This record gives sequence, structure tokens and C-alpha cells, in this order.
Amino acid sequence: MLFDITELEAGADLRAQVCVIGAGAAGITLAHRLSSKGIDVLLLESGGTELEGDVQALHAGEVGGAPYPPLESVRLRYLGGTTNHWMGQSSLLDPLDFRARDWVPDSGWPISWHEYHRYLDEARAICEIPSGPFRYETAFPARAVAPFPGLPGFEPVLLRFSDPPTRFGERYRADLASAPNVRCCLHATCTRLVADPTGQRIVGAELASLSGRRVRATAERYVLAAGAIESSRLLLASRGASGISIGNAHDRVGRFFMEHPSIDVAEVVMGRHDLTSYLRIADFTFGAERFRRDVRLTPEVQERERILNHSVFLSELDSPSRGTLGERVMDVWDRIRWGTWSEDYDRVAGFRCRIRLEHAPRAESRVTLSDTVDALGVPKARLELRFGELEERTISRVAERFAYALGQMGFGRMRFEPGATLERYVERFAWQDHHFGGTRMHESPRHGVVDANGRVHGTVNLYAAGASVFPTSGQANPTMNLVAFTLRLVDHLAELEK
Repeated sequence: MLFDITELEAGADLRAQVCVIGAGAAGITLAHRLSSKGIDVLLLESGGTELEGDVQALHAGEVGGAPYPPLESVRLRYLGGTTNHWMGQSSLLDPLDFRARDWVPDSGWPISWHEYHRYLDEARAICEIPSGPFRYETAFPARAVAPFPGLPGFEPVLLRFSDPPTRFGERYRADLASAPNVRCCLHATCTRLVADPTGQRIVGAELASLSGRRVRATAERYVLAAGAIESSRLLLASRGASGISIGNAHDRVGRFFMEHPSIDVAEVVMGRHDLTSYLRIADFTFGAERFRRDVRLTPEVQERERILNHSVFLSELDSPSRGTLGERVMDVWDRIRWGTWSEDYDRVAGFRCRIRLEHAPRAESRVTLSDTVDALGVPKARLELRFGELEERTISRVAERFAYALGQMGFGRMRFEPGATLERYVERFAWQDHHFGGTRMHESPRHGVVDANGRVHGTVNLYAAGASVFPTSGQANPTMNLVAFTLRLVDHLAELEK
């Protein structure tokens, strides 16, 4: 059933076997699947069923480090969470993402790629992604799509879509309302977790609404599924008897926050239509299925170059090009060769090379608490986004390799900025609004917040779900992948209830 916190008496105590905080992709998946296993679930949503400005304002916070949009503009605070602006785009995490790469400090997962992969079919069904391989070469008949053009050192990346995009709040609202052992409480913001005197067991969650209603939730187990920023913020704001924030004995909560930046690094003129058809950013269709195609350097090349994961594609310039393609290629090449490139030629060349980048895990890239509080009295979040030499080298090396590959194969010409600094790159970053980390997964509490099963270190009944537990971000969109890990957590919690 769905109900509003205002329907409860002040001071009411909501009880359940499992209390899930946050009703986005992870929270709704948890409630739906745990319910199917006969487990009584209380699902808490800070907003309602539609966007409300005063509720959305609870996301407001501070930003430091790299320039970044206002926090209230990159998350959505109502039933379905950020799936309400998800476009349905999905791709897989790579085996490389799970490895401890010696050139990427703090990389590596405590679980294997195969463990993740076994939940993918069910995750795709929940996200309504069409079944079929995520390998471009085998997904579609060669006659129906442009073949991979064979760029030396590169391999294809296939991105599939749910169509229309699956909005979890709309798609699963009726299921939540009809499930006999799910209660979804709307306008119920969790303001603090309460621990017992030892700090190891959570004994309650304090809930509040902007209307002034305050109640409590009590459960055997609690799951944070509020996103990387909000889950970190809630843990930091919840202090035990010792004065230390829950799960933060080693100052790991909120750290290793990651995003997916993208950047236009170069201007490209293409001389081969088949490569242009393959690489330009667009949503293609085969039958009823939508898909997209990028490229990336192979794992072997990434290791040799000691760079991060990434993907590359072409975006069209806004203004139409002048002259024949051959004339434009030669004109651009001559201008580059003889140093007569001018800024107004930006309107002519045809395409830009865009790189979407894995964000290296860094302890100093983090969520902390502000000195100001929100309308419910909770300290606001402060996000500090940090980048370094790994991102700089990845952008430079990928751009260079892509330019050389185009020239080597006679596909086109590309002008990029050799020797551009990290500061210059960061100023031009665009953001995917993909949030990772903050409650990262690691076997040791000295290096992470949750263990391989999602349990918060130092507690016996508190868990985290969603992309906040990802140790690395890879280059893949998070939604389908975080649902796969959520299904794994469902199995673990169900086993504990036996």
C-alpha cells in the first residue's frame, strides 16, 4: 500500500522486518523483490508521486573542487527517484572494472564480474531492456547496422535502451500499492538513524515531513538506498553515543565519490561515410529496439597506456558545413598543417570528438556536511569533486590514439589540443549526473564503508544499496547495473530471514 506520512499520528512507530530508505531504482527493486519472498517491507520516500519544489529543495547543498551544477538540479526527490529523468540507456560493467589495476589506486571489487553477471538477465527485465547480447558484433545482423570500422586499438561499445524509458515510480507504483506486505510511506524523510549504546545495532529511524509530522520507523534490518550523496549525508548526520558517525570509525563515509564527466576534445572531419554512420551520436533502431554505438580502447591497450576506462563518439556541430566533404577535409588538414586554423572554422568542420570518462576513485573526492541545515534541520551536503593525473592522461592518450587511428586508416582528420592541462579539461567537463561511491564496498573497514554483501562495517543490521557501494565507476550507465547488485542484496537479506 501507498500512504502519506500526514495520515499518521505524531509519534507513531512504523514497524517492519526490513526498512528501505529511498524509493528509486534500488529501493523499489528491494521492496518489490523482498515482498515476493514473503518479507514485510517498509519503503520510505522523501517526496510524493510528483515533483514538488519545496521537497526538491532538500537536495540543496554546497559544491567545491571541480565546477558542478547545483545539487538540487542533478537528483530527483519523488517516487522513482532519478529514474524520472533516466533516458533508459544501459551498458555493461567490464571485467576490467572489477580488477585491482595497479595503475589505478584503490581500484578492485571484493566480488567478481561473474557474480555480477549472474543477476543481469533479471536486472534487464526489471529495467525493461530488450534481451540479447551486449556485444555489438553479435547483437544485430551485419546487414542491418553499420559494421565496426576497425579502428586500430579500439573496440565497439554497445548501449541498449528501454523504450520508452522505464520510470520506476510509474512502472511499479501499482505493484507497490497492491503488494500485501509492502507499505510505502510518502513525504517521509529520514533525518537520523538511531543506534543502540554499542553503536552496532540500528534501533530506529527518525522520519519527518515538511508539514511538521514526525514519526519513527523500527525494523530488524535497514537499507540505505537514497543515492550516493544522500546515503552518505544521512550516515554522517547520524552519530552514535561515542560521537562518531555510524559506519565512520575510519573516516571512510562519503569518500571516493565519483561521477561520469564527458568532454569535447577535438574537431573532426570525416572522409568515410560508414565510419561517420557508426560513430556519430544518435539513437538507432533495429526492429523495435533502440541502441547506440561508441568505441573505446581495448583493455589491453588501457593497461599498456595505464589509463582509465572510457568511451568515444562523435557529436555533430550545430552549424551546417560548407563545401564538399573532400574540400573540407583538405582545407582543415592544410589549416592544421600550416598553422592557419582560426576560431571561426569551429562552425565548419562537421563533428566533435567526445570522450566519456571513468572517474578514478579518490579519497579526497567526497561528501561531507555543511555548516548550514535544511528545512528539516539536517546538515546539508557538501560535495567536493576531485580529479588528477589519471584523468588528464586518459583524455590526452585517448584523443591522440583516436586521431592517429583516423589518419592511419584514411577515415578523416582530427585537431586536438596536445599538452592541454587538467585544469583546462575540468573547466569544460559536462556531467552525466551519475553518482557513485560514498558508501563504497571493501572487505576492510579501513578502505570502505560496506562489505561484499552491502552491510555497513561496524553494524549488524544496516546495509546500503545502489551505485553508492560501487568501488569504481567504469564507463557504463549505472541504473541497470545497480539493479543487478540490488538483486544480489535481496538474495542475501532473504537468506538471513530464513
